[in-house]
Amino acid sequence: MSDCSFFRQGSYAANYDKENFSGLFGRHLQELEVETYLSLMNPSHQRVLDVGAGTGKLSLPLLRQSRQVTSVDVSFEMIRLASNNADHERIILTPVVCDARQLCFPDEAFDCVVASRLVMHLTDWRKGLAELCRVAEEVIVDFPPLISFSGLDSFFKRCRYLFAADVQTYRAFLISHMVSELKKHHFQIVAMKRQFFLPVAFHRRLDKPSVSARIERWCAWLGLTRLLGAPVTIKAMRITLSKEAS
Repeated sequence: MSDCSFFRQGSYAANYDKENFSGLFGRHLQELEVETYLSLMNPSHQRVLDVGAGTGKLSLPLLRQSRQVTSVDVSFEMIRLASNNADHERIILTPVVCDARQLCFPDEAFDCVVASRLVMHLTDWRKGLAELCRVAEEVIVDFPPLISFSGLDSFFKRCRYLFAADVQTYRAFLISHMVSELKKHHFQIVAMKRQFFLPVAFHRRLDKPSVSARIERWCAWLGLTRLLGAPVTIKAMRITLSKEAS
């Protein structure tokens, strides 16, 4: 997905779940991500493409809902682990190794495409987003907003990368830029959710999901999450010609 070689390293795939979803809060974070995506999906949409599928974080819950899921990742090792995880549950996963910026599917081949923690790592995010729009009627994607603690973290990591090449950087976005880019491909935003006001790193160190949830409820009550929450998850639908004409 990114030109960074670590995405294709076997060690990166093997340690991905442990590094991102270990501990009490890590497991809570994974549950929240899955819950957010599932809550936004149209129940009638059966043909789903999971781009940047990783080890199957979204693919497996979607398969449990009896949807037809195709899982795509640039890393063979990631897809292999996702397939193994599906085999353990005796569910059928359709794995494909390809780049998000050049998907190997025809136009509008899917009802819905989901992409969790993907766009932030693409070197050409506009091309990747265009591909997501090309292959489906519905796009659900998340990203770190520029005006948030995630935006600050992205800036500092990019600065550190100048002195330490092993730092994993990512891009933060203005929401207006993301909305504008989707409009270019005749998609309109129909839903938007924000996750956390405080940095995820803070909650990881705390590692007490119940306390984090209480803190974040207060932040939401104060209106902080609505203004500065991250990540932002959006659902966009293709605009038909008849809608555009009206």
